[in-house]
Amino acid sequence: MRPILVILAMVGLVVLPVSAHNNYFLPGDAFFSVTLTRELMEKWMKSEEAAFEFSYDRFDGDFFACGNIGYTSLVVDGITRELRQALTEAYWRFASNPAPTYQLIEDDGAGQLTQTNGVVALIYNKDFKVDQDALGLKFNEDWSEQGGGRYCGYIDASEAVMRDWRGAKGVAPLAVREKPTATAHLAENYEVANTMESSLHIGGKEIMIVLVGIVDYKGFGTMTTCPDLKDIFSSGNGAVYTLVKEGTFREFSCNEDGVWSAEAVKLPVPSGESRVPEKVVIPVVR
Repeated sequence: MRPILVILAMVGLVVLPVSAHNNYFLPGDAFFSVTLTRELMEKWMKSEEAAFEFSYDRFDGDFFACGNIGYTSLVVDGITRELRQALTEAYWRFASNPAPTYQLIEDDGAGQLTQTNGVVALIYNKDFKVDQDALGLKFNEDWSEQGGGRYCGYIDASEAVMRDWRGAKGVAPLAVREKPTATAHLAENYEVANTMESSLHIGGKEIMIVLVGIVDYKGFGTMTTCPDLKDIFSSGNGAVYTLVKEGTFREFSCNEDGVWSAEAVKLPVPSGESRVPEKVVIPVVR
C-alpha cells in the first residue's frame, strides 16, 4: 500500500492535486452498493429471468458537479429460486419498519414518485469475511489512482478510514467476470460527466448480499448516506444487519454491551411467519 501522506477524517477527501470526481464502482472495490426499494423488490419477486440488473448507488454523502467515473451496472446471473427467495424474505423482514416514504421527482415535465428510504445493500464475494468493522469499507488499495485522487468512503470516521486503508491489501475486489482494467474508466471518461456504459457481470452463486441500513435521503444537490453503517462499525446498541446467501440468511444484532448475536432463518419460511405481503402496493402518480 502507498504511504499515507495525509490523514483526515473527511470522507470526500481530496488528497492529490487532480480534478475531483463522483466515484461509482471501481475495479478494486470490495462491494457493489445498491438501494433496495419496494418497487425494485417487486420486480425481483416476480421476475422469472435468471439474470437481474442492479444499479449502483453512492452513499458517501457528497455531491460534485465535475464528473462521474466508474461502473453503474452489475448484472447478477444464474439466479436460482433459492437466492430469489432468500433476498425476498430478508428484505421484507428488514424493511418492515419504518414505512416507506416517497417524493415526487419531476423530469422533463413528467412526475414520478420515488421511494426515499430504501434499504442499503452491499453485494460482496461469497467468501468475504464479514466482520462488523469491515462492512461499508471499500478495501481498494489503489483508491487514489482509480478514484482520480478522491477517497469516497461511506463512513465518516477517522478510525474507519484507517481500517479501510490498512486492510485493503488483504481483501480481494468483487470478482466480476469482465476483470476490467484498473483505470479503464479514467482513460475513457476522465474529466467528463459520464460513467462506463458497459455492465459488469457476476454469478448468483458467487455472491452474498448484506443489508446494512436505511437510506438517509437529503434531497437534490446532496448525495444520500447510510448512517447505520457507522453504528455497525462502532458496534452501537441496536445496530443490525442481515447477511443473505443462496437459500439462507442470518440476522445480526448488537446489544448494549457491544456484543453481537446472530439468528439463522430457515427457508422456506412458513406462510404464517413470512412477512412478504401477498400484494405489494406501490404509489403511482395520477
